[in-house]
Amino acid sequence: MELDKPGAGLLVQVLTEREGKNSVVTASSESFGGWTNDRPHP
Repeated sequence: MELDKPGAGLLVQVLTEREGKNSVVTASSESFGGWTNDRPHP
């Protein structure tokens, strides 16, 4: 799934709000080394 800059910002906001309160699980079919390729930074 590709995220545009506003979408990436919302994802970061959700993860930040859940930090320390609940678990978060993410899954990807892409190798870990490729996670930063072509991704906008919020």
